Amino acid sequence: MRRSQQRFLLAESFLAMFEFSSDSSGGIACDFKGVTMPEVHLEVEDFLIQDQAGDEDDEEENLTKLRKKKRMQSNRESAKRSRLKKQIQLEETTQLLEHLRQQNGLLRYKVSLAVNEYRELMLRNRELRMNAHNLSYRLQYLDLAASSLSINTTTAAPVAAVSSPATASAAAAAAAAASAWISERKLSSRE
Repeated sequence: MRRSQQRFLLAESFLAMFEFSSDSSGGIACDFKGVTMPEVHLEVEDFLIQDQAGDEDDEEENLTKLRKKKRMQSNRESAKRSRLKKQIQLEETTQLLEHLRQQNGLLRYKVSLAVNEYRELMLRNRELRMNAHNLSYRLQYLDLAASSLSINTTTAAPVAAVSSPATASAAAAAAAAASAWISERKLSSRE
């Protein structure tokens, strides 16, 4: 309700308590509970001045309300933009999270493949090293046996005529020992 309207209603209710009468000079006489009040001369201009002051107050009040309304509308729009911005950021972050999860899963899969391949290669490498070690021992033993036989055959030829059964039994014993040693190595490499 406007301030001027409030003043008017207040004045109207106040004036209702009095009885007014006009006299011959144009003045207004007022009677309140039997008490006669002095005549009061009110001019229409007095009411207009008061009404104009009330209008200025009303304009100022309306201007304040209008500013408040604009500020509230601006705040609403700003809040709406802020909510939209946050929603967009949330959607982008959610998409990034999903993308990173997929990449993480792919990388974990690749790592597990690499680890399995590494284990297989390590086992194969160990097996090849053991085979190489066994073959090296065999070669050394065969070289030893061959050198032993060549020494025995070159030096034992004249002796062989004299003691041929002893040389033959020594060669057979060396061959049996070599065969036993090779079999033993095969068993130890399998374990």
